[in-house]
Amino acid sequence: MRHHSSFDGIEQSNSLIHAVTERWESDSYIPKHTHQNKHQLIFSKKGTIKVQTEKGYWILPPSRAIWIEQGTPHSFYAKHAVEIHILYIKANIGEHLSYSNCCVFNISPLVKQLVETCLTFKNRYEDDSPQGRLSYVLLEQLQQLDQTPVNLPIPEHLILKKLCHHFENAPSTQVTLAQLSISIGASERTVERLFLKEMGLSYNEWKYRFRLIKSLEYLAENQPITEVAYNVGYTHVSSYIAAFRKLFGCTPKQYFNASFFDSTQRSL
Repeated sequence: MRHHSSFDGIEQSNSLIHAVTERWESDSYIPKHTHQNKHQLIFSKKGTIKVQTEKGYWILPPSRAIWIEQGTPHSFYAKHAVEIHILYIKANIGEHLSYSNCCVFNISPLVKQLVETCLTFKNRYEDDSPQGRLSYVLLEQLQQLDQTPVNLPIPEHLILKKLCHHFENAPSTQVTLAQLSISIGASERTVERLFLKEMGLSYNEWKYRFRLIKSLEYLAENQPITEVAYNVGYTHVSSYIAAFRKLFGCTPKQYFNASFFDSTQRSL
């Protein structure tokens, strides 16, 4: 199913923040598009979304938010039903935010409340109104949030595209790089060099990140953790949990427990 979001009037709105709630059905897709005059902050209340740009893709899990910079071509895909809050932020007030392209945040209780408050605003208000001042508070609070590493670069070289496509179809594969290189008609050394040059990661680093980020999609579907670990190539659950904690700073159970991050943010 292809889902079309309505942008009527949003690009022309002069309000600091224009907020809407959207509910998408399973298998929803919004093709590549661009907002020239608006940044976006998208908070996932329920469900997981894949956000893709020309530089890579990001997985947006529940209780997290993604920042999409103005002018960034992007598309959305939701395998299962989702409910999201979308904040369209006037570009010229987001200039002081030092984010490029896209990034995903762990949301604090205060920011969550501010996002929900923005949804009650009328579409038009002045910068120095109560709504405008709260909008500035939200933007200031965004700068205090921790980012979570849920993105991977998209390869351009044909050799890397073939290899990455193999992993996307079989994330649990135990085939070695030497075997994969032969199957795609390249040397192991060439593949390693291309990974470092184009992806900024070694092959092993990319595989490690890919498997753990892929596991977020399975966890969001409420698959048993033993099944998730196996599906992304781990033979022991304890090894998977240890790797997950190393990348994300918490266990899989904690990652999908909003109250865990609420208490973490409060302790900062």
